[in-house]
Amino acid sequence: MRKRLAINFSGALFLVVLSIPSFAGSVQRTIFNADVVASACHVVIDGNGTGQGQLTFDTFRKSSGVSVQPREFTVRLYENGATVQGCSAFQAGQIATLDFGNPGQLDAAGVITRGAGDGIRVDVRAVDAQADYRERITQANHTVNYPVNFATKGQFRFRAQPVMPADVKAGEYTGALSFVVTYQ
Repeated sequence: MRKRLAINFSGALFLVVLSIPSFAGSVQRTIFNADVVASACHVVIDGNGTGQGQLTFDTFRKSSGVSVQPREFTVRLYENGATVQGCSAFQAGQIATLDFGNPGQLDAAGVITRGAGDGIRVDVRAVDAQADYRERITQANHTVNYPVNFATKGQFRFRAQPVMPADVKAGEYTGALSFVVTYQ
């Protein structure tokens, strides 16, 4: 009988062999395979190329009607103490998921912002080909799944672009988008 067992520790793959004597005098062998992985990884958001979790968009000029250029940001995962990105913890599962949005951060049009008339939304999309969902992140569609072999590399790329309503007002606007990384 073969069973798969995942244990969360740092290390390498190992094999455990147990011999369990039965009452009839014969030996039954049970083999357990286990992937030993990091129990947790830390996250760095690289926005504006600065390693900070912040994006700053260009000024929108209503008179020109030209869209604000999108910005890309990257979610990077590192094992504790590592300087090279990657996260072996995903090997304990089959799918890695980024689940976006705390209450009040998303609606049907995207990421909610405050200021400049409160109507601006930010269109955030996954850009990696391995992402199972690459449309706009909204309240109804807020999870993006990745295969484990891609997720262990520890890099997820996204594009964000403000969507301006016709009645936008002069001023600054801000918004936030939280996410949780899980594997199963």
